[in-house]
Amino acid sequence: MEPVHYAGDNMNHVITGGLYRSGTNYCRDMIRANFAGHIAPAKNNPFTGRHPYKHSWNAEELRAGFHPDTKAFMVFKEPAKWVDSICRQSWDLVDFWDLELRPGETPIWIKYDDEHNHMIDDCRIRVSLERLVDLFNRWARAWRDHPPCDALIIKHSSLVFDLSYNVERIAKFLGAPMPSEITSPGLVPMSRQFTGVIRDQYNNPDYFEFLDDSTAQKARSLVDPGVTAWLSFTQ
Repeated sequence: MEPVHYAGDNMNHVITGGLYRSGTNYCRDMIRANFAGHIAPAKNNPFTGRHPYKHSWNAEELRAGFHPDTKAFMVFKEPAKWVDSICRQSWDLVDFWDLELRPGETPIWIKYDDEHNHMIDDCRIRVSLERLVDLFNRWARAWRDHPPCDALIIKHSSLVFDLSYNVERIAKFLGAPMPSEITSPGLVPMSRQFTGVIRDQYNNPDYFEFLDDSTAQKARSLVDPGVTAWLSFTQ
């Protein structure tokens, strides 16, 4: 394969990723707003020619898609909050991951809305809580054990509620100067603005829009303790 020249090769080639509904677009817009002169799109993998997939969750996808020079920002939500967010909107998640409910597993209902198929809109489907949290575990273990490039792990709630701290972390990671004025992202497409009541609810660890208390606790109990330790949150 012939070498490919990328415009801005003297800049950081970045990608923002994470599981569905983890706040990846919010993080992407924040980085663009504050570090526009220091970033460029991620490169294709030099051996496979593939572009990195931001929702990659296993070692094979990471090796095949990511250029080793990439600077990756991996965003996650506290697991029970993430499950609650998936209940509100999962897009076409079930088309790519096996979440089918098996006997003995905990049922939850998630919203399915395939943005590429207008015949499927706003329906709710029953899936397995255990398999959903297992996906979270597999994603975290893949990035912990098989990182294909330099990666900065960012907790979404920290990004929302302590923006200046995270902008400083990102500046150090990129080797870029701090912006003279920190810019907060505006309204992210297909997301709710974190203002007023929604902001207060998201900041409350015991508030859930769709999960009852027992299901939220069940979700937290299913998280791999090693993942908990690596992501530095408490179950």
